[in-house]
Amino acid sequence: MSELPPSWRSVQLREVCAPVKKVDPLELGLESFRYIDISAIDPDRMAIVEPQRLLAEAAPGRARQPVRSGDSLFSTVRPYLKKIAYVGDDLHGAIASTGFCVLRPLVDRVDPRFLFHYLGSSSLMSQVLPKQRGVSYPAVRDTDVLSAGIPLPPLEEQRRIVAILEDHLSHLDAASRGIDWAGERAEALRSSVIREVLLSKGNDGKPFVRRFLGDLAEVINGDRGSNYPSRDAYVSQGIPFVNAGHLKGGRIIEADLNYITQERFDLLSNGKIQRGDVLFCLRGSLGKAALNTEMCPGAIASSLAIVRAKGELVPEFLLLYFQSELSDQEIRKYDNGTAQPNLSAADLRKFLVPVPPLAVQLELVARAQFLLSKAEVAIESSAKLLRLATALRRCVLRSAFSGQLTGGARV
Repeated sequence: MSELPPSWRSVQLREVCAPVKKVDPLELGLESFRYIDISAIDPDRMAIVEPQRLLAEAAPGRARQPVRSGDSLFSTVRPYLKKIAYVGDDLHGAIASTGFCVLRPLVDRVDPRFLFHYLGSSSLMSQVLPKQRGVSYPAVRDTDVLSAGIPLPPLEEQRRIVAILEDHLSHLDAASRGIDWAGERAEALRSSVIREVLLSKGNDGKPFVRRFLGDLAEVINGDRGSNYPSRDAYVSQGIPFVNAGHLKGGRIIEADLNYITQERFDLLSNGKIQRGDVLFCLRGSLGKAALNTEMCPGAIASSLAIVRAKGELVPEFLLLYFQSELSDQEIRKYDNGTAQPNLSAADLRKFLVPVPPLAVQLELVARAQFLLSKAEVAIESSAKLLRLATALRRCVLRSAFSGQLTGGARV
């Protein structure tokens, strides 16, 4: 902020915001009210999407902040999630959670929309995030937010910037929606291809016979004994130790792998990976699966199982099965989890798998891989464009609050 235009000044947010009093809804004489908690905020859209209607007598203890049209809400709980929103006319008089810092602009000093857009900027975040307290539930105080600086041009300049900024952002929003739609279509194509492959029929027009997975493959748990490696046993280089977080899109993502020593690996009695193994998640992200094409040696965490196909199943066909709704149906049948979704290896062995002849499996795999490669290209292209749109959004906001945003360029 040291290089602001001459007519701008840097002030703290508390200098341009009015204090907001916390009040029990019953004291306001309300029978019911619309309640905005943190879960009601869509961080991608920076909007309130799901306010609740509550009876005042049943209001939670955090429902204490009456809000007005023009207020901005900034979640002080896990602020890096950017649960930020603007209160429109439709929510005037609603009650917000005390998990928000409510910023009520003094309109003779700051334009409400200028203030709102600034809250989502990297400049504001760089001041607030270092003040987080706590590890499992990081949070900041209202005072941390209100003490942050804001670059403040004259009011007329603020309004001009808001008009230009919202014009730019509207085009970026439209582009992002188009990118999301393209990605969703590609994912739908991917699911459709897998479904079609798995539901293929033989030359006689009949579905392929389904058999228990346990008859077609070994299902191997990870070592769960005293030699199971804790985080303290991880090393910077060594034998890969794979958990569910390393499985994505049917592949093992090597960039974030954990490693254990050869000595620790030798102590393990179970869960050692071979090429051609399919890894399947038994806990948490049930059904997530990946094919190991290169890793050897390697070992799995206790949340995974190794499914090692015997001679009647092609591993690539088995992976397609685990990515299909047929596998999802079996998961729903056997999931015995409550708070955390959970399967046992014994349940996995009971999964019913269609078993075409090997030649047909290979043909179906080749066909699926050809079609899926096109879907993957579309998905990756959408992801790149979305990253570009996000970067452009940051650039526009940075320009807006450094006095460099002009009306001549269109995003």
